[in-house]
Amino acid sequence: SFALRLKLLNGLAEEELLTVSNSLTLMPGAGALTANLAAAEIRIGIVSGGFSFFADRIGAILGMNFVVSNALECIDGSVTGRAIAPIIDSSAKLNILESEASRLGISLAEVMAIGDGANDIPMLKMAGVGVAYHAKPAVQKSTNHSLNYQDLSALSYLVNLSS
Repeated sequence: SFALRLKLLNGLAEEELLTVSNSLTLMPGAGALTANLAAAEIRIGIVSGGFSFFADRIGAILGMNFVVSNALECIDGSVTGRAIAPIIDSSAKLNILESEASRLGISLAEVMAIGDGANDIPMLKMAGVGVAYHAKPAVQKSTNHSLNYQDLSALSYLVNLSS
């Protein structure tokens, strides 16, 4: 389905991506959560099945330590309708979670992951704190935490910020 959705973008002018990017808004509480985590020197990142054109900008605004997402192929100022490998899918998200924990010398029990879609389920299940954020019912059933009525800043309380 990812490849089929990508094909719909074929021929879109790159400048249209900027128009879309300029209209994006942050999820409520995202700035407060990332500021709290950064102040506690906790490594934070975005691992998205979306596109780097947007994810990189959001990551910069929020001060993320890393951003991993899909790169759109563009030629002569137009989107081709293809992504540049590697494709960030559910298994890639899980692999990144595991490699980040390993790189930091921590167990997966010490990791928080937040997601809302089916491609997040493996990552959410493996994280010590897997949070379904305004997620589909199947995702909520697969996690140990759900956040439906508060903004993202509420997740600050799940983390020991005093360390």
